This record gives sequence, C-alpha cells and structure tokens, in this order.
Amino acid sequence: MAKVDGKPLLMRPSADRLAGRSGSGTAWEGCDQLPLAAGDHRIEPSDGFTLDSLNLADQRSGTAVGTPPTVRIEQDDSSAKRIRVTRATGPYAVLAGTSIDPRWRATLEDGTDLGAPVLVDGFSAGWIVPDGKPHTIELRFTPQRWSNVALGVSAGVVLVAIALTLMVWPRRPKPRPEGGDDPADRDAAPTPGVVTVRTGSHRAPPDPRPAVQRTRHSCQSWRAWPRPAKEVALVALATFAVGAAGFVASLLAVLLLRRGVRPARLLLAGAVVVGLSMVVYLLGLGDALGEVSAEAVAHSLWPHYLAGGGLVLALVGALRLGSPPRPRTAPVHPPADVSTPRSADA
Repeated sequence: MAKVDGKPLLMRPSADRLAGRSGSGTAWEGCDQLPLAAGDHRIEPSDGFTLDSLNLADQRSGTAVGTPPTVRIEQDDSSAKRIRVTRATGPYAVLAGTSIDPRWRATLEDGTDLGAPVLVDGFSAGWIVPDGKPHTIELRFTPQRWSNVALGVSAGVVLVAIALTLMVWPRRPKPRPEGGDDPADRDAAPTPGVVTVRTGSHRAPPDPRPAVQRTRHSCQSWRAWPRPAKEVALVALATFAVGAAGFVASLLAVLLLRRGVRPARLLLAGAVVVGLSMVVYLLGLGDALGEVSAEAVAHSLWPHYLAGGGLVLALVGALRLGSPPRPRTAPVHPPADVSTPRSADA
C-alpha cells in the first residue's frame, strides 16, 4: 500500500470486497507492527493506490498522557491570532493551524518569546509551552507588519495622485458682465497725471493662455522649484513606490523629456509596456491554457518590473500633457555690416 522510509508497508483489506471506482474507498489494516524511531519519516503511497488517511497508533504501554488544556480562540485572523489556554497537567503544544514557516512568532502575555516554531502534526507551525500554566498567547506573522506599512503608503500615494489631478484640472473662467465696466477697473485707483477715458462698454481682453496653463500658473510653490529639483523628486518618489523598475523608468522619462519627446508619446509608451507585461505574465510564466502557478511567479518577477516601469512612464506622460511646450531659443547671428555707399560722380 505504501512505503515508509523506502521500506514496504504491508496492509490487508478490512472488508470482504474492494470498493469500485465510484466508491468512497476501502478500509485497510496493517499486517504487522511498524517499528519507528524518534525523528522524521517519509511515507509514500505505492503505484496504483491513493491514501486518503493513514493512522499510526502507539502500541507502547505505560505512557502517561496528561489532561489537555481548554483552548479559547479570541482572535483568528490570517496573520494574527490570540489564544487563551487554561492550566494543563504537563507541557502542551500550541498550533497556528498554518503551514510551517519560521517567520511566525509566538509570545506570552508577559512578552516572553517562545522562539521559532516547530513542525506539529506533519504540517503546522507550533510551539511547546513547557510549564503547563494558563497563558494568553499571541501568534503573529511578522512580514504582515511591513505589508500594512506598504498598504498605507499605497493609499497615501493614491491620495496624492488625486490631489495632483484636481490641481491641474482645467477650470472655466468666470463670465464678465455684458455692457458694463469690469469691477476690477472700476475699483482701481486713478493714477496721478493720467486721464482715463471709458467708453460705454469696456471689457478686458481675454486671457490667451489655455485653462490648464492658467491653473498650473496658480501653483506658484511648485512652479518655483527648479527643474533639476523636480526631476530628483520624481526619481525618488518612483523608486520608493515601485522599486528598481521605478528608478529605471523615471530616469528614462527624464532623459526623454530633456531630449524633447512629447508627453503623449511617453504616455503611449508606458501603456504599451504595461500591456507587454500582461503578455509576458500569461505566455512566459503560464502554460498553454494560461494558468500561472505561484512557483512560476516567485521565480520570475519580470512581469512585475515591466508593469511598474510602464506605469511610471504613463503617469509622467499624463502629468506632463497639460504643460506648455518649452520655448526653443533660436540661434543669434551677428548683424551684417551694412554700409552706405558714397556718392560718386558719374
């Protein structure tokens, strides 16, 4: 039926007939005792058999079994648990109910660390409490703390992005009254020595700047920053939010904008890179049916790098769409030597 540490495990059916393919299985029992020493052992089913469960019972006599404590679960989250245990007659084991992972930690109510978890029941992370006293035990998955920090930072970045979007959103100018003077001109104090002449209808000329440009000009604090400072802030923010991919993508965006590439093309390039990350994720890591295993994702982070870099390029291009183009300075040539011809006698 199976092999234990490479040696055959002999068993026989407990029933007169074996269950068919549509049945729920057949109970089997061991033919003889199986001596096992202390330590880990490997059990493998034989070819043609599927083990639903295998129960091994200790046949030794005289082993005193203590009274197990009563357990009450006060908190049962995926990454944090709190268990209240009553007094027991001897040492007892506390199980996290999750697979063994050294990053799980257990502490008593007084802050005592129970150390690294041990393997219990063949799969679970557990801790041995040797004193048998009642305790309130806290179980925590330590990486979850930094995950919560990352979630908070992500929420902050989203709020900043929404605020920046509202700051550059084009605003409609207020209409001026028809057939009347501009209130600003009416209230202005007259300049000494200057005669002001008004007609029946005086209106200020319209502002030739687009609405987006006028809105951007209202953000004097951001516009006062020199361009190198803005570029350094962009690279630092992208690196902090996305990592190495954000650092490379932000440097590339700064270089392309300095070379005169249009923001719309930068936005398009970022969208193409994000789409390419999806193709690499499905075709490069998945099988013919498009299924991707967790092991494949852990061994290759290229789809994540492409998606993060493309997102940075697209965001930089989108934020630069409303900015006015940089004026190009025309070359200055020295004036030509123009001389007036002298009159000559014909």
